[in-house]
Amino acid sequence: MLLVGDPGTGKSQFLKFAAKLSNRSVITTGLGSTSAGLTVTAVKDGGIYVRRYHSSHHYMLNFRCCFSFESSTSFLGSNFLLNSMIGEWMLEAGALVLADGGLCCIDEFDSMREHDRTTIHEAMEQQTISVAKAGLVTTLSTRTTVFGATNPKGQYDSNESLSVNTTLSGPLLSRFDIVLVLLDKKNPKLDGIISSHILAQSTKAEENKASDAAVKSTQPLGIKEWTLPCLRRYIHYVKQRFKPVLTKEAESVISGYYQLQRRDGTHNAARTTVRMLESLIRLAQAHARLMFRNEVTRLDAIAAILCIESSMTTSAIIDGDGNALNSNFQENPDQEYIKEEQKIRDKLGDYLY
Repeated sequence: MLLVGDPGTGKSQFLKFAAKLSNRSVITTGLGSTSAGLTVTAVKDGGIYVRRYHSSHHYMLNFRCCFSFESSTSFLGSNFLLNSMIGEWMLEAGALVLADGGLCCIDEFDSMREHDRTTIHEAMEQQTISVAKAGLVTTLSTRTTVFGATNPKGQYDSNESLSVNTTLSGPLLSRFDIVLVLLDKKNPKLDGIISSHILAQSTKAEENKASDAAVKSTQPLGIKEWTLPCLRRYIHYVKQRFKPVLTKEAESVISGYYQLQRRDGTHNAARTTVRMLESLIRLAQAHARLMFRNEVTRLDAIAAILCIESSMTTSAIIDGDGNALNSNFQENPDQEYIKEEQKIRDKLGDYLY
């Protein structure tokens, strides 16, 4: 997921809160990140390694020696042999490898050098990193979610593509499932809501700590509040338990939407690739897990389409009417889903099967 927004739109706060929701997370900035820091780096350990020989079992045990070379022979005895190499090459994991199975947040994505950005292509596409450094050839797992935030190049121009506005390459943009554009527009109603929220946070800082903050959007429905630790445990549980599979209805909706976007997606050519289809599947499966079910229904496919629609500057279906950005939570979300589903099905028309 990538956030593209003007300064002051809360991108860094999104990253920090998302890191709190994950059991394993790593936060870094683009200015202080290099290709080696994101993937792996080869270092030479300066310690003396000792090799113990077991004559009865005919094998060697390697461990590090923490004393001086002169006293080591008398201290170790005849069963130990000093390794002839002083120091060996080893790999140190970077941010993407450390976040395996969790979340890697990269702030100020635009501050990274182009060479450093290209190193995460394989990690985002194949979920692995291939390493060939200092005679060490291996493949490391990077099954992590990459959450980035970047500023647009100058003033964001909605008439231009994302590649022009962000200076990010098309191959990198296509690897993000969702790209949300956060613009600092003048909206008196929204400005009032934001200012009231910030003032309330500053006056009740002790009560509203992140570890004890409640999800208050469920209060009007009479549902018990969910604390942040409870929400974190729920997300971890559904990720481990459910492996949703697509139903025929969900496949029809996703396939029809992808074909329609391919036909009319000239404005967002970097986004309307085969990777969009994979993104729709992943988002639909994620929504099914969140709803505590092991089957991707038509409702989950509609939710995935709404997420993709919110990440489009121009849309072939909704064209801004269904954009979820800067909108409030609905009191009756099921009814809202049904209304959006009917709108999308009418637009898809002949693409459904």
